[in-house]
Amino acid sequence: MKQIELIKNPDEFFYSMLRTALQERAVRVSTDTEYYVVSMLSRFVRSDHYFSKDEMGRYSNDPLCFLLKEAEEEGEPEAKRLLFRQVGDSALYKVGILKTKSPSPSYYGMLGKCAYSTTAKLYGRTKVQGLYQELAEKFDHIALALMKLPIIKSE
Repeated sequence: MKQIELIKNPDEFFYSMLRTALQERAVRVSTDTEYYVVSMLSRFVRSDHYFSKDEMGRYSNDPLCFLLKEAEEEGEPEAKRLLFRQVGDSALYKVGILKTKSPSPSYYGMLGKCAYSTTAKLYGRTKVQGLYQELAEKFDHIALALMKLPIIKSE
């Protein structure tokens, strides 16, 4: 009989797996980017952190292009940054962890890179700008490393 190991600290769990996956693929990212991706994975352990909510407070799984449109139209700067970041995070998760095949990984890659790049621009010349710019520039490499994590087996 197989034993199930209880994970008490998702950050530690994801950190060791991510480090290994990045090293195996020879992907170099900053410590900030590493921490960001680990934090995103830990946050998405709970589905209520992955799905967005509509105006009525119901969970929504609208296509990311709708969320991207909402981000473009948002007037409040902090909400705008949050929405663009959410598009980037969701795209990275869909490609790297869920291994979504439809519409296509390249479609999600394009959305994710665009969202992270826009997030970087919205932060201006700050340390955070560099983080999101690196996520945009290395999106494909990070997604490929995430695909190697033994979290969800692909079909």
